[in-house]
Amino acid sequence: MTFSHTKTDTPTQSPFHRHMHSDYEILYFVEGDADYVVESAVYRLQRRDLLLIAPRTYHHLRLRSSSRYERFVINFSEAELGGELSPILPGEDCIFNIPKDSFINHFFEAWGQSEGLFDKEELTCLIEQNIRPILLFLKHNPPKESILPIQKNPTLDSILRFIEEHPEKNISAASLSAQFYVSVSWIVHIFHKHLGISLMQYVAKKKMLYAQELIRSGMVPTEVAQHCGFENYATFYRQYKKILNRTPKEDKNTIHI
Repeated sequence: MTFSHTKTDTPTQSPFHRHMHSDYEILYFVEGDADYVVESAVYRLQRRDLLLIAPRTYHHLRLRSSSRYERFVINFSEAELGGELSPILPGEDCIFNIPKDSFINHFFEAWGQSEGLFDKEELTCLIEQNIRPILLFLKHNPPKESILPIQKNPTLDSILRFIEEHPEKNISAASLSAQFYVSVSWIVHIFHKHLGISLMQYVAKKKMLYAQELIRSGMVPTEVAQHCGFENYATFYRQYKKILNRTPKEDKNTIHI
């Protein structure tokens, strides 16, 4: 588990990276003037919005101005929850606006207030003990009204869902163009404009995170490479290390039971 609390009066000078990873992410928004991109959707963030982002989901912040910005982030794996709580995790991303009197809001307020009092180990204990109650609360007491994106491109959404559902395939702009009846130039343009990343970078990241999940579940790396469409293991190894900054062997040694 990793966590962070960002609070800055100069958000334009802070590094907010476009990324996807193998963990779940809870992002709790306190204040600022920003949109948040989650795959094909763009959300206008409001005070006390909570985003629960599933693994292998591309997401990033879009600042709208230089207003003061504050948010909390927790990253955790499904394995860290324990098998009995894994079913409460959603298969897709969720966004909620948390009531002011909710214990979830009180928890994040307590986190902020405790940073000057608690050491790293104590703060870690506080956060670990509250992840499960937060998820259970969101499952059984979801907000009555859904928070809808301010922008979503249906064609891009279909393309991203296809890539997500077929991580083992070798996908190109040409193959997507033929399948979804859009031009190659449109695909190239929409990926750069909306996601700020090329199609091939996006596909490669999705594929390697999928490969990482297979390896951590116990599948042999050479079999994973073949399953993911690589003709030789050396090419797979190089791309795996470049994108994930670790080797297949390192992930084989962290098998999630």
